[in-house]
Formats: sequence, structure tokens, C-alpha cells
Amino acid sequence: QSGDQIIAVDGVAIEMASLQQTVGRLRGHAGSRVTVTVLRDDVAIAHEMRRQVIRVASVHKELLAPSFGYIRVSQFSDNTARELLDGASMVVLVNKGSASASEIVAGALQDHDRALIVGTPTFGKGLVQTVMPLSKGRAIKLTTSRYYTPSGDSIHEVGIEPNVFVEDTPGFPDLTLSGIVDREADAQLAGAIEYLQPRPVMHSNAQ
Repeated sequence: QSGDQIIAVDGVAIEMASLQQTVGRLRGHAGSRVTVTVLRDDVAIAHEMRRQVIRVASVHKELLAPSFGYIRVSQFSDNTARELLDGASMVVLVNKGSASASEIVAGALQDHDRALIVGTPTFGKGLVQTVMPLSKGRAIKLTTSRYYTPSGDSIHEVGIEPNVFVEDTPGFPDLTLSGIVDREADAQLAGAIEYLQPRPVMHSNAQ
């Protein structure tokens, strides 16, 4: 689930200093098994998984109504722009789990008045860090870039402030990469649909 912290692989505790060894233990031949232990609400839970070649679509789409579509971008790739639609009215849903590239996109759309940002403030990851190898297997991590929105604001440790604040519903958009849509239970989605509804035109009786 979102928020789980991986603490062991095949019974071997994870240490931040040995990330590459941990990645090596996670990977293996397709079809082989691995046990991953996660910490959730201070409880350790072991999951036995079968390794497979995983291909995740960049964009998930669903038609909510004849006039409304739901698009979830799970990751950014070379195909993301081609998989998305350009030209329609747009509301972007964000929360504290929106980080890095997703914050840059949300900030750019907000600065250019291309989309209404709805939800809660984003994570605030605005730095790019590069690992520089040293001698004897050591390395140093250096900050090499910083993200800015088109208006020149740094998002690091600040994030993107939504135009409309709507508290997110735990578990949405779902706990899986498929992102099953529930327009009634997902408060942010319901708020987005409300703002996309056509507004009545006010007429005056004044002559």
C-alpha cells in the first residue's frame, strides 16, 4: 500500500548504506520468488512475491461521463505527452504524494492558467542530486540542479499550493497502479467534477 516502508528482503534487513545490495536482492529471474517485509502502522508484514517483468502504462484513462474523462499519470516517460489529450478544460488533482516531475507539471499548468489545481499542497521535492563515485567504493551525493516553476518559484520543501483546497481521501487514487476510480468516495475527484460543471449564466433585468 501507499506509505509502506520496505524494511527487509528475504529476511535481510535493509540498510541505507547498502542500497545497491538491496536492489540486487530484490531483482532476479522472472518466475522466482522473493519475500519483502514492509512496515505499516508500526507492524511488520511479510509478502511473498513472484518476480515478473513489469511494464507499467504511463497514462491510465477512464470516461466518467460523456463530457468528463479521468486521466492518471503514474510515471513520466517519452510516451506520456502522446498518451495525454491537449485542448480540453482541465483540473489537476494533487496531494502530498505528488512529487518531483508531477509538481513541475502542476506548477507549469498553474502558472500558465492552463488548469485548475485542486487538492492539498504537494510534497516539495525540487532538487536533483547526483552520486559521484570516490575511491575505495565510497561516493558523495551532490545537489546538481534545482526545479523552478515558470514564474521562477522554487518548489523545494514548499510544494505547489492548490488553487482550491480539498482534503484527499485516504487510499485514493486507489492503492494499486491501476488507479480504480470511485467518483463518490474520492473527495478530490468529486470536487474536480464539480468545478468542471458548466456554470449558469447570470442575466440582468437592467435596461
